[in-house]
Amino acid sequence: MQKEFLNKETEIPEVVQNKLDAAFSSIKMEGAEMKTKKKSFFKRPAAIIAVAAVVVLAAGTAFAAANGFWSNGMSGILPEDTASQQELESQGYVTHLDENYDAVTIDGVTITPADVICDGTYGHIVFSVEGFEIKDGEEPAVCGISIYTGNDSMARENYISATSRFYPGYTVAITEDGYGNNDYYDNGDPMEWKDEEHLLCMPRYYDENGNMEYVISFHSSLEEESLIGQTVHISFEGLGVSSGKAEVTETVNGEWTFDITLPGNDDTRIVSVGQKLDGTDYILDTVEISPLSVKTYFTYDGTDAGKNNPNEIPMSTELFLADGSYWIPTGGGAMGFTDETRTNAVEYEGFGKVLDASSVTSIMFSCNPYPGESSVTVIELD
Repeated sequence: MQKEFLNKETEIPEVVQNKLDAAFSSIKMEGAEMKTKKKSFFKRPAAIIAVAAVVVLAAGTAFAAANGFWSNGMSGILPEDTASQQELESQGYVTHLDENYDAVTIDGVTITPADVICDGTYGHIVFSVEGFEIKDGEEPAVCGISIYTGNDSMARENYISATSRFYPGYTVAITEDGYGNNDYYDNGDPMEWKDEEHLLCMPRYYDENGNMEYVISFHSSLEEESLIGQTVHISFEGLGVSSGKAEVTETVNGEWTFDITLPGNDDTRIVSVGQKLDGTDYILDTVEISPLSVKTYFTYDGTDAGKNNPNEIPMSTELFLADGSYWIPTGGGAMGFTDETRTNAVEYEGFGKVLDASSVTSIMFSCNPYPGESSVTVIELD
């Protein structure tokens, strides 16, 4: 009998917001109880869901960072220093694409695959868009976009969760002052603002060559094996201008399609735990951290096995780093059970940009999704 995977995407507002509210309110909480874990080490994961896959490296792109090959959108995701970018490339996490895939031109608009970064669960693909024109103050948009693996775009097992947008010239940052406070564009220019309170950034969609970029951020489903080595089918269906009300007025009709075999690296930092989280019925067994995401594995230790709610699985809401800063995952994620008895659970979150996995010193978990009952536990990583 095929296993049933019971899961909830953590983008569900009622679930996530309650958990995040508890996390945000506890960011500067004095005396947060620190739970100590056991040993930490690096190796290729023997994950409950994910399996090792072939690492596919694009030819002829060695040390693209040193040659200034990365797209602006990918540069915003990668670390700023060239040495770290080169290390990520040599390890196979990030790869330059446009020498290996043909551009597609329709009605004067050319879309070209540029760069990809992937850890098997999470990833980002950047496309160059040339010849697409908008007026000042307009927001470019794709009328429809699909991304899936396999031969059937409607099959549940082929589904890939994704968000996408035209790159606005900056990557959202989370600082001690709160969410989304950016002082500079990714190229170093001072940020321009739409308002005096500096709450709304002024997007810069065109680069120095008059082209745009489109960034697709994606992650696998709980059922999905590692995405590395799989062919991802991506289709852009019409380009236009957003009205700001989830509506797009099409200005360029066409369908730009691509079949991209995902390269990447699924090596992770693995931390063994075996610690029950306070206020929950879950034992945190293992934490896996890659440059792009954190994945946590739990065992249910309560009395309602088989009836327990997946919304009550603890969620990692904040990562504390060795330099004293913190990072709140913004890449989306999922949580659910991996067996029919609802005993084994997994939860994962994307970072939104690259972090040094070895620099994560502790993780905050939100342990209850219900208003007035939310609690947090901070786990220190050895």
